[in-house]
Amino acid sequence: MIRPELLAPAGSMEALKAAVCSGADAVYLGGIRFGARAFASNFNEENLIEAVKYCHLRQVKVYVTVNTLVYEHELEDLRNYLRFLYDVNVDAVIVQDFGVFQILKTEFPDFEIHCSTQMHIHNLAGVQFMKKMGAQRIVLARETPIELISECTKEGLEIEAFVHGALCVCYSGQCLFSSFHGGRSGNRGECAQPCRKKYQLINQDSHEIVETKGEYLLSPKDLWTIDHVEELIHAGISSFKIEGRMKRPEYVGEIVRVYRKAIDDVLLKRLSSVTDEDRQSVLKLFNRQMTTGHLFHQTGYDLMNPVRPNHIGIPLGKVLKVSKGRIKIELYHDLHQNDGIRILSKPEDMGLLAGKIVQHGRLVNQAKAGDIIELETSLKITCKAYDEVVLTTDRLQCESIAKQIQTELHFPVSMYFDAKINHHAELIMSDGVHTISVTSEELIQQAQRQPVSKEKIAAQLSKLNDTIYVLDHIEITGDVNIFFSLKMLNQMRREAVELMSQKRLEYKRTYINYPKSQINNIKQMNGILYEVVNEDQLTVFSENDSLFSSVIRNTKVHPKGKRVDEMSRTLPGLKKIHTQIGTLLSKKDENELWIADASFNVTNSYAIEFLLEQKVDGIIVSLEADDNEIESMIKGYYKRHQRTPNIGKVVYGRRELMIMKACLINAALGNGKKTHCTLCRNQHFALVDEKGKILPLRQDGECHPIIYESEILKESQFSDKISFIVVRFTDESNQKCKEIKKYYENIFRRI
Repeated sequence: MIRPELLAPAGSMEALKAAVCSGADAVYLGGIRFGARAFASNFNEENLIEAVKYCHLRQVKVYVTVNTLVYEHELEDLRNYLRFLYDVNVDAVIVQDFGVFQILKTEFPDFEIHCSTQMHIHNLAGVQFMKKMGAQRIVLARETPIELISECTKEGLEIEAFVHGALCVCYSGQCLFSSFHGGRSGNRGECAQPCRKKYQLINQDSHEIVETKGEYLLSPKDLWTIDHVEELIHAGISSFKIEGRMKRPEYVGEIVRVYRKAIDDVLLKRLSSVTDEDRQSVLKLFNRQMTTGHLFHQTGYDLMNPVRPNHIGIPLGKVLKVSKGRIKIELYHDLHQNDGIRILSKPEDMGLLAGKIVQHGRLVNQAKAGDIIELETSLKITCKAYDEVVLTTDRLQCESIAKQIQTELHFPVSMYFDAKINHHAELIMSDGVHTISVTSEELIQQAQRQPVSKEKIAAQLSKLNDTIYVLDHIEITGDVNIFFSLKMLNQMRREAVELMSQKRLEYKRTYINYPKSQINNIKQMNGILYEVVNEDQLTVFSENDSLFSSVIRNTKVHPKGKRVDEMSRTLPGLKKIHTQIGTLLSKKDENELWIADASFNVTNSYAIEFLLEQKVDGIIVSLEADDNEIESMIKGYYKRHQRTPNIGKVVYGRRELMIMKACLINAALGNGKKTHCTLCRNQHFALVDEKGKILPLRQDGECHPIIYESEILKESQFSDKISFIVVRFTDESNQKCKEIKKYYENIFRRI
């Protein structure tokens, strides 16, 4: 049984120290740039140097997130940042962008790379491909079930999995909702969390609103696997990852403490020591209701919480009566002054601080479960009798955890002290891994009056209270009737501590044997790539069409009615399109042309280079890249390789905002637990946001819901540096497809 790493989030130095003091084996954090949590406190260069030193001294690893998409004009800054991280001995970088991966493997071949969940690795083939590329660790998509994780861990590289915290409803790295619907890119660390907002589900055919359990249809519960730690360890997971770089230190420290207990219980083969109090403590700190997620096949309302998208705490009581400035509550749980509470009312919840608690007509600073109390408030009271009350902040709990996470870790050391008359004294210190030796400057003298006793020597050497060390064992040898100054002994102790810390901070990297590859000669592409979803759209194209037009069936969307699994005929110039990393493992037919889809999120010339080394012929760039950025990456690639890559851009079609595993339609109309239920194939559904925008909702062939942009992208101008344009059809009729086809062929000929 392997000992898994417990990996904690650190959005600030305070959270980092809380994680370390609570038992984390490693922390992950972000710098000021290139990290997927732009709104966390994060670490500047000075903070990061301090963080690495603090952690390494305590035998804790530090991983830095460099997991955003990087544009061409940022590459020099990126290189400088990677060099800084390398020089300060960061243990590994967590990467999304294939261009960042390419730079690391070629310019920093002994810098460990972890593939971020943003890289969208969610199957065995994806793991196998990135293993082939030389990655040392894969952070699997949160959608990966335990059985598949067990298969992935057999591949011989480290597998990291999320075990606790917030869940994304969209496959990570494939969410463009915030970017196109809010102007803040999730792939650039600026997610505005549109998944936590209100939506309605409508039937587009009947124009009827579908009744749902709540309005937060895209909001998942929080992940909570404390009862499955043994299964996760047996599955072979190398790293247990806790989400929460935006959370406060108390949260980080307490979650780490509880999972540390659970993991150690399994490793030591003892009964679980995780108590009901531990569980309640976790729930009080933050929860949106809890789920074991896709890890353990949770679906429907077992996975989603459409009623509330925020912290719901634990049940505290119920409202009995409301009067001017006062709320009478019957308590189910103890309440203390300045605890935070929320009253679950409609249309909006009411949150307040328990500043003034009245019981039997007088102010009190606490009340017990079963008591009836009144809360005085100057806030506008919007609740009513029988509304549920929850405790969202336990002041005493937070104070207790704050003291706990400030307790310094101590590491046991053994000492050997030898002192002989007319010789220099020697002090040897060992922490079990490192051993150092210190020699006194002065010679040991024979005592003229009172000799220095062994007890006095031991007492002085054990004074380690201002260090991270604690004396576990000491052996004192040499002559008996000796004398020396205590100042000398104290100096030897301080010098030994300093040398031991230096030893613990020594860092050695291991060269990684990345595979050597090259870019093959690629035939220049020039034309339009059409994506169709049904036979009716396919009939727009004939076998007489020139290579100017190439047609593929869009495997991401199935049409209303019967699913189209295969095209009825193959047209000239047909391309094979790749939408997942693992498909690059396929064997390429010499007559095939491979095109990497926009889901690869290409935004720079090094990502182009990475994919072209995998026998890819053409690349559809990220939907977030504009013409200036596209021209910059083409120019950057040409500067290094003296050739122009085949770059394509989507110019027409509905852009995908989200690709999910949770089915909203089945949750609303079925039991939420069935796949391939066909509910979406007989009717069309959409989401309606708070501003009234209609977002079409479709399923792919594997029953993954896709949310589309409300408006259809239709660009009539685009850079002449690109090789081909992409036209995507979804719901268009045969006649509409003909019109669009003619429109873009005229534009392309003109350009």
